[in-house]
Amino acid sequence: KAPLKPQQRLFILRCNLLPSLLHKAVLGRMHKKTLDFLDKISRAAVRAWLRLPKDTPLAFFHANYKEGGLAIPTMKLTVPLLRTKRMCNMVGSADPIAQAVSQLPLFQKDCRRWSAPLSAFGIPIRDGEGVKRAMGVGLHMSVDGRGLQGSSAVGFVNHWLVSGNALMTGRGFVNCVRLKGNLAYTAARAARGRPEKSNRCDACRGIESLAHVLQTCPRTHAPRIDRHDKVNKYLAAELGRAGFTTRVEPAIPTPAGVRYPDIVVWKGERCAVIDTTIVADNHSSDDAHARKVEYYDKPAIRTWCEAQSGVQAEDVFVTACVLNWRGTPSARSIRELSTLGVTRAQWQIMSVKTLEGGVECYAHFCKSTAGCGPRT
Repeated sequence: KAPLKPQQRLFILRCNLLPSLLHKAVLGRMHKKTLDFLDKISRAAVRAWLRLPKDTPLAFFHANYKEGGLAIPTMKLTVPLLRTKRMCNMVGSADPIAQAVSQLPLFQKDCRRWSAPLSAFGIPIRDGEGVKRAMGVGLHMSVDGRGLQGSSAVGFVNHWLVSGNALMTGRGFVNCVRLKGNLAYTAARAARGRPEKSNRCDACRGIESLAHVLQTCPRTHAPRIDRHDKVNKYLAAELGRAGFTTRVEPAIPTPAGVRYPDIVVWKGERCAVIDTTIVADNHSSDDAHARKVEYYDKPAIRTWCEAQSGVQAEDVFVTACVLNWRGTPSARSIRELSTLGVTRAQWQIMSVKTLEGGVECYAHFCKSTAGCGPRT
């Protein structure tokens, strides 16, 4: 009943409330149905706090934040592992009292009951890492979680999901989580299992998925540009604070026409050309990075940079800042921009800015939709 933000409630549930139940669940009398009930009421509470739809994938609640989930402990899988480990330790103990207890019929019955094989989403589970792996697979197998498959390699950017910090408002957190999980209302989502219901966008007649709204629909063109510009402006400002001389969107003449890279920076013997882009979640972000580098890695651009910065043309560094609309950056972009001093904390902020820009795109789309009720 306390006036807490949703991210604070999640933090307390994940780090305090559920762990406080483990002692009694592992050492006391506990039924598997009770553990399943605890998971259900936990998911129901999170669903209410974050205004998530009823068909939210179960793995989204329990998958590790690095996989794109909310990292809520699953008692149904965690407690049997802990009880089995405790009983195995008693069986192998050198203490005579522990050995005597392990020979009791009731103990052996419990040992057989709790050591039964566990699995989730077709993945056998033998330890805590197995739980994380199974939930990650379950999330990425789902329709809504498929676009999060590349999250594990750059999972640190998702730490805002579980940190409980004040990086954003409560409302902003709720909207970003719904966007991250592809859980916002769209015609395509509403038409699942309803063949008679239209899944078409009333603006362009494309399939109205969240990816369509945020990436291709002409109705959201202006807020998409704003989303890109906010990420680009933040990156340029951070590089400027690091001592780089910065040029934003300079016009560079080339034999193929004028090119407008988003950022050109230089400091000392270093000069870099950076182009920022936000791509779809069903393609490799590293491939998008490679295409950007190929597009701007031209002799005319290197010569222009040499004239501006004094750095030799062959030493000019051409790279990109690539994220998808779910806020997952390219691993290659992280690796290359780290040589310019871009930190993990700055990548996390750029990820959040991408999601917040997506929320604005979605709100713009809903407000300007003619002939339909509001998205809920």
